[in-house]
Order: sequence, then C-alpha cells, then structure tokens
Amino acid sequence: MAVVCTLANARKWRWIIYIALSAIFSVYCYYDGWISEKYINDASNLWFNRVAAVVLAITFVVLIIVYFTKIAKTKVLADDSGIKINDQLTIKWDAIQRIDDTYIEKGLVDIYYTDEGKEKKWTADDYKITHFDELLDEISAHRPDILPPAESE
Repeated sequence: MAVVCTLANARKWRWIIYIALSAIFSVYCYYDGWISEKYINDASNLWFNRVAAVVLAITFVVLIIVYFTKIAKTKVLADDSGIKINDQLTIKWDAIQRIDDTYIEKGLVDIYYTDEGKEKKWTADDYKITHFDELLDEISAHRPDILPPAESE
C-alpha cells in the first residue's frame, strides 16, 4: 500500500505567518517612511523606516518564492518501488543499508542508503511531513530486517 506524505500543517502555518508578518511590517514601515508626517522631520526614524520597508518587501518576495517553489511542494511517496522524495530522489528498498531511530521519540529517523556506491543519508522528520508513522510502517513492511515492525499494544 502506498503512503503519501505531504507538507505538515505546523510547518505550513509557520511559513504563512512569516510571510504575513513580513508583509505587514513592510507596509507599516512604508507608511511611516514615505506617507506619515510623524517622522518626516526625524531623519534617523525616516531612514530606518524606508530601509526597513524595502528590506522587508524583499524578504516577503523571497519567502513567497521559496514557499511556492520548494516548501509547498513537499511530497514523500513510499510504494513498492521505494521512497520518492519530491519527485527528485528515489531511495530503492534494497539500497537502504541501515536506519538510525535513536531520535524517533522526537520524530526524526535517519535513513542511510547507497547511491552510486556512496552512502548517503535522508532524514524523515515529522515536523516537515504528514503521515510519519505510516511511512515508518511502510518501511517496516518492506525492510523488516532493518526496521522491525512496531509492536501493537
């Protein structure tokens, strides 16, 4: 059975909050730097607000671009062929060498695999993806020698 993991809600909302705050503060600083009469005679506040407005506007644009090009497209698919990460990396089941589940309580599992003769690592993180437990169950189903199935209580 295939497991599809997408962007976790906590991570999604954190990015949305960053984007909204950068937009709000950029508009606020723009208003104080170019429109409001309150700071026009105070050069230090005027320049701070003008520079901050530009920097925050650039930050807003960069955050939007990164969110829609990388973060929002997060997708991990575990099926019979292996684990596909963002349609860019595929880890075949027989390429997995070992799994470090030392920090599984914190939602982190390191998967070590070989690619072109070199050992590489991919970290499954429940902060970044949904269906973390189902992903581990799928890994256990295909590689019980490396990650034994979780015992049901």
